[in-house]
Amino acid sequence: MILVVLRDGRAGEVVLLRHLTRAWGRARWGPTAHKNTGARSTARWSNGAPFESLEPRLVLDAGPLVISELLAVNDSVYPDGDGDFSDWIEIHNPTQTAVQLGGWFLTDDADSLAKWQFPAFSLAAGAYEVIYASGKDSAGPPGQMHTNFRLDGNGEYLALVRPDGVTISHAYAPEFPGQYADVSYGVAQDATAFALETDQLAYRVPEAADAALGTSWAEVDFEDSTWSGYRLPPQVLITEAGTEDDFVEIQNLAGEPVDTSGWVVAVNYPRGDEPVVNNTNTLFWALPEVMAPDEILYRHDDADDPGHYWGEGIVWQTTGNGWVMIVDDLGQVVDLAVWGYTAAEIAAMTVEINGFDVTAGNAWSGDGAPRSTGPGLSLQRHGDADHDDASDFGFVGPVSMGQPNNELVLPFSSRGVPGVGFDLNPPDFDGAILLDVQEPMHGVNASLWMRIPFEVDDLAALNTMQLRIQYNDGFVAYLNGREAARRNVPDSPQWDSAAPAARDAAESLVRETIDITDSLGDLTVGTNVLAIHGLNVAPSDGNFLIVPELAATSTEYFLDPTPGEPNGPGLLGFVKDTRFSVDRGFYDEPFALEISSDTAGALICYTLDGSVPYLDLDNVAPDETNGIAYSGPIPIDRTTTLRAAAFKRGFQPTNVDTHTYIFVDDVVRQDYQATLDAGFPTTWGSVSPDYGMDPDVIGPDDLFGGIYAATIRNDLKSLPTLSIVMNIDDMFGPSGIYTNSQAEGVAWERATSVEWIDPDGDDRFQVDCGIRIQGGWFRQDSGTKKHSLRLLFKSDYGPTKLAFPLFGESAVDRFDTITLRAGANDAYSWDAAYLTEQYTRDEFGRSLQRAAGQVGSHGNFAHLYINGIYWGLYNPVERPDNSFSASYYGGDKEQWDAIHDGSASAGSTTAWNQMISQSQAAATSNAAYQRL
Repeated sequence: MILVVLRDGRAGEVVLLRHLTRAWGRARWGPTAHKNTGARSTARWSNGAPFESLEPRLVLDAGPLVISELLAVNDSVYPDGDGDFSDWIEIHNPTQTAVQLGGWFLTDDADSLAKWQFPAFSLAAGAYEVIYASGKDSAGPPGQMHTNFRLDGNGEYLALVRPDGVTISHAYAPEFPGQYADVSYGVAQDATAFALETDQLAYRVPEAADAALGTSWAEVDFEDSTWSGYRLPPQVLITEAGTEDDFVEIQNLAGEPVDTSGWVVAVNYPRGDEPVVNNTNTLFWALPEVMAPDEILYRHDDADDPGHYWGEGIVWQTTGNGWVMIVDDLGQVVDLAVWGYTAAEIAAMTVEINGFDVTAGNAWSGDGAPRSTGPGLSLQRHGDADHDDASDFGFVGPVSMGQPNNELVLPFSSRGVPGVGFDLNPPDFDGAILLDVQEPMHGVNASLWMRIPFEVDDLAALNTMQLRIQYNDGFVAYLNGREAARRNVPDSPQWDSAAPAARDAAESLVRETIDITDSLGDLTVGTNVLAIHGLNVAPSDGNFLIVPELAATSTEYFLDPTPGEPNGPGLLGFVKDTRFSVDRGFYDEPFALEISSDTAGALICYTLDGSVPYLDLDNVAPDETNGIAYSGPIPIDRTTTLRAAAFKRGFQPTNVDTHTYIFVDDVVRQDYQATLDAGFPTTWGSVSPDYGMDPDVIGPDDLFGGIYAATIRNDLKSLPTLSIVMNIDDMFGPSGIYTNSQAEGVAWERATSVEWIDPDGDDRFQVDCGIRIQGGWFRQDSGTKKHSLRLLFKSDYGPTKLAFPLFGESAVDRFDTITLRAGANDAYSWDAAYLTEQYTRDEFGRSLQRAAGQVGSHGNFAHLYINGIYWGLYNPVERPDNSFSASYYGGDKEQWDAIHDGSASAGSTTAWNQMISQSQAAATSNAAYQRL
């Protein structure tokens, strides 16, 4: 169910609250959002509930069907029957009866409400139906209906319209907001209801002396202690009934003592004359004078336990029918539990209990709970509220006679807002009135004032609000003293005003929904008051009714769309990306870096050690938050790698943005100790690390007479720069890829950020990707401590391809992977070659091969940094695999085989082996040679 409401406790209405409790535990927000939920009561808006304010998007005024979910940018979710990923719209029937959709309409144009009409089709109670918004205009069958319009991913009007072509059942108006690829949008499936403080409800029939109050009586701080009030009915309820070892259990769930003197419990005797629903056990269980809070009492038919013996046998059958009833000293039904019997049988029940003729009345709605399915079970109450229907009960095990039920959530919520009024012509408002005001109002005044306090813990938890109300004959509603809605009242209602026109009983019982989202700004954190001035058509009129509900809905985005099913946890939006006042690059002078996001109220967190920043917005603690909260400009005066993300409760946080700022004067001073000071470890497992600029090359007493020391600052800017930034442990920790350099495969792939900075121009990029160690022999630390690396572009980290002209105009500009060659294989460091290495041999050879018109990978050279520490000259190069072949020679990469070291890294070796066999045969056979 979508609505969250303040209930009136009437049978048939309370179903609106079934399964609405949302409880949010701690939610850690990182680059992806995670939420945990747990049980709670529906007493108030939960502290820290992840909702935030959005502009009003939802109009729900005519029901009963809703557009529960839509997907306006469909790349890969739920294809239609043609295999196309069409946009789609989900319709939900939240009611308990089927609705004939034939003749209803869907439209994306507020000026053309009858744009696309449903064929004859029945939507079952509680069901969902997906309609494709493809423009194909097809009438079915169900599951393959297509509208004659498509959805606009930038946002537009969308409405579900009743068969009259005018009445809107549900609309996103003026439009739903901008959408995201494969992210759906719709109505939150679960939410937390306001709880009006019913036991604090105060009412007054105003007198002439009250005229001077004006509307001040509706304000929060108005003193109403002398007004009349309403007391909740006692919450002594049937909590369990055993039908194998026959027993009855009741519990006081009111949270306070309840006077039960003169009360009895009666049980059905489902045997004998028809109808058996009217047969009772001849013996009643007389309750004590008082039941203490949470007290549990039970009786059974085991004579060996006289302290709990009913007094005679209870004759229920394990899989049969039955009922239990609590009746007070005035013959009123306090509670009723029924199983097996039909709604018609229950409605016809008339029994005599303690001298009173008793019926089920409003104590039960619908069919009884389903019968027991076998032995070892008992009928047990569950949930956190009394709905007076089968939803409160189920046959489960184990039996818990005399003990709290496992599935009973305490404290028990109240029955909600009572219907206030009177009825001299029953049954016009039969069951709607729980607070009868005939005596103070009838014949005295046509007006009545009522005040209902409620608490709000988190204003950000709401983005739409409606007043749902039954009324006879008129009303004005106020929130904290400011008018929120009115119907059928004079222009300036006074203390004794009457409604201008009468409403008949049938009309008055129809609950009208009024959008009061504009009144959200009148709410405050803490105590609020819903005040209602009810107006009858005349003091002498024979009936009067006010039954208000305050309903809140939340429209959200869903990262995991659920077409045809209930919506899961959602988000109220996406935090706008972070902006940096200074771009990545080379700098000589210190500067102040500012980071911002256009999302109001967003919190920015950043790190300087390569780790991913994240915030726990509900419980900021050292073990739940990583990074530094941004509070103002950040001074940057040395080589810095800064990662930042923005967060807001209830919103999807931004991706992590990474910026590297390089100060060459700082880089040339990077030695072993400076690297340790930057957070690098003292060992790579059992291997001693190799850190820092080589003092033999640029040190004060270098081996080259200062030649390279004099040019090193310009040398570092003579080539593009690659900056790898990542969690230091993922690279050098016990499970890091550098520490375990000989380990291969996806298990030894880690997340990283890579930036490309060209000092001579504006060519640069930053991308999140995976990284592995690359190579064969030189993976070993004994071969070299400068290992080759491989970048992999996958959806697990970011985009599935690097889109950048990394190797100039002669090469492609989209890559699945890039190899960063360290150059060890270009310079064998032994014999006469020692100290004569050029580190260009492989790149030179590939360039010659391409120049000769042959297949060859493109490459170039770049300076590489890891978390701001200079790591050396590297050779980025294309990997000659199946994706490379498809990029240059056509086809899909899945159509190519990639053979490496005798085995297939993609595809298979079948075609390769056939070619080798043909080549071998061609050596001695001209026919084989011709075929080759």
